[in-house]
Amino acid sequence: MKKYFTLTIAAIGLLSCPLQADSPASESVISKPGVVDPAPALARPDSHAPLGVMFDHTHPAGGFMMGYRYNYTRDQGLLQGSDSISRTQVFNTDKPMGGTYTAAPVSMDMHMHMLELMWAPADWITFMIMPMYMEMDMTMESLGGDHGHGHGHGHGHEEPAGPPSTHAHSTAGWSDTSFSALIPFWNEGPHKALFILGVNAPTGSVDQTMANRYTHYMMQLGSGTWDLRPGFTYTGYQGNVSWGAQALGTLRLQEDNGSGYALGDALDLTAWTAYRLTDALSISGRLAWRTEAEIDKHYVFPHNHDSPPDLQINYGGDRLDAGLGFNYVIPQGVLQGHRLAIEALSPIYQDVNGIQLDRELSVFAGWQFAF
Repeated sequence: MKKYFTLTIAAIGLLSCPLQADSPASESVISKPGVVDPAPALARPDSHAPLGVMFDHTHPAGGFMMGYRYNYTRDQGLLQGSDSISRTQVFNTDKPMGGTYTAAPVSMDMHMHMLELMWAPADWITFMIMPMYMEMDMTMESLGGDHGHGHGHGHGHEEPAGPPSTHAHSTAGWSDTSFSALIPFWNEGPHKALFILGVNAPTGSVDQTMANRYTHYMMQLGSGTWDLRPGFTYTGYQGNVSWGAQALGTLRLQEDNGSGYALGDALDLTAWTAYRLTDALSISGRLAWRTEAEIDKHYVFPHNHDSPPDLQINYGGDRLDAGLGFNYVIPQGVLQGHRLAIEALSPIYQDVNGIQLDRELSVFAGWQFAF
């Protein structure tokens, strides 16, 4: 595996060590497998993590949960490394294969719809399945002329540039499907911890096209590879305050997909704290770090090399987000126990590989109900 496998394991170890060190030496930090908190603790609005965090809790034997999560992201403007650049600067930037870029992204909107289904056949394990549907819209600015369209891989003769123009294109469809097993291994008082063993099945298309050529890698609906997602989640609470942390890796299990490439491995680290404002409402703050490698290989079908998102060197990098969220449990009535939540995140640091769109905002909103 790539270097992110090592980073994932190291992060899990670093997160777990201080938690165990806080426990009295005379007590074991590993309780009977699968033991869960009694119902009153689960009724806390902050007994679930902020909505942008997956794989944060388990259920008792026979328990079910269903939910819906919506995620919207907005990218606008351009970064080269950690510096903002203009589209004019992009048009003056040399491409690795020669020539300069003749198109640049202006903005991108992504809408993801996720159906969340959880079932615990026993106290010691909870299964989770999450099918996802995606819609992506991108606006581009292009210089005039037939740039890079002379051959199947965009290496054709470039005509002189004309005045810039903008155009939009989009993709939509089912994305990859997540299958996960959540295994609780520590439950002592207010402290809980679980292992995550997940896999993403490549149910999303990686052959989306634009003008009879494969579109930008970021506009494809899935990874096209089987992806392993190992991780670890810890949560705790004291009085009206709760907290948690998670390490989650994404490891591509195949060298390439059906279109000839593989997305880079990734590591996500996050930590949060929440405060219970009332018995039904909590507010949370969260930091989320993501590091991702470049794309390996490239399309084996006709595609362009006109703009930064057409080249695999312009993918991956590091980003630190800060988020604010609210969790609400309906306290009474016919919908008693139903959960509503929202969380918004925005970057406070970005250092991208090559030239990429600048992330502005990510919003999660959703509903959950356990029975």
